[in-house]
Amino acid sequence: MKSKTSSFKTIFFKDITRFAPVWVLYLIGGLLIMGSVMVNNLSDSQYHARGLAESIGGLSILNLLYAPVCVQMLFGDLFNSRLCNALHAMPLRRRDWFFSHCLVGLYFSLIPNTLIAASALPFLGSNWPVALCWLVGMTLHYLFFFGVAVFSTMCAGNRLGMAAVYAVINGGAYLAYTFASTVYEPLLYGVNISDG
Repeated sequence: MKSKTSSFKTIFFKDITRFAPVWVLYLIGGLLIMGSVMVNNLSDSQYHARGLAESIGGLSILNLLYAPVCVQMLFGDLFNSRLCNALHAMPLRRRDWFFSHCLVGLYFSLIPNTLIAASALPFLGSNWPVALCWLVGMTLHYLFFFGVAVFSTMCAGNRLGMAAVYAVINGGAYLAYTFASTVYEPLLYGVNISDG
């Protein structure tokens, strides 16, 4: 029997409050990294803008690890058969369950990264668009890794399988590059496959 009312709002706020320590830790880690970038030269806004722009690549590794942790927590009911059967026997719409988890996962990135970017604004001065570009870059990194983690969760049926599929998908590009540079580059005269 389907529920007449949507449970989206209830699931959304329950996930936000239940897993708040995860994104609070991400926020604290991001603020510490941002503080280390900004503390070196307090008066030069060009230096801060350059440091903020260069930190996007390094912080993508943080998103690479943070996104699957969020997915494993949000979709953790799928990994426990008793809990999954109990929750999905209730009159909840599965699309509300799935979309609320996905939206909460996006908020796990948007809220901390917005606060981190806002904390960098006083140091940037007239270079404030760099903070907006940083926020967009971090959100896109997280969105990619979060999407791959959700896909891995839906393909696998357990936590270890999800981690294995996630590692294979994200490591596939590096493996393909290594294979091409090792096997094909020596065979092709005058071709140099560079990583940059």
